[in-house]
Amino acid sequence: MNNRTRDDSGRFTEELTEQGILKAFDASDDAFLTAPEIAELFGVTRQAVTNRLKQMEADGLVESKQAGANAVGWWATVAPRLSAEAERQAKEAERENAVSQEEMKRRLGMDG
Repeated sequence: MNNRTRDDSGRFTEELTEQGILKAFDASDDAFLTAPEIAELFGVTRQAVTNRLKQMEADGLVESKQAGANAVGWWATVAPRLSAEAERQAKEAERENAVSQEEMKRRLGMDG
């Protein structure tokens, strides 16, 4: 998940985004992640992740719990947003699969 690239001056061109972190939680099989685990996924420092997570917690996107003297577990309270294309495809599929109330009654044999 490390998609960070550097520009000609050696600076990172990608930033640690809320959506990226939310996607990491979504992709994980674990109940929670730690800042060092997320930092490893993105190739950034633990402190960069901790700062972003604290900001996200203040915004109500994640929650945390102290799990020991130095360990903090983090989990998402919201799902990552769909891309515009994925949202369009989901709406299209929903329209294609929509069944009217009358059709449902007919299918269930309740039309009489």
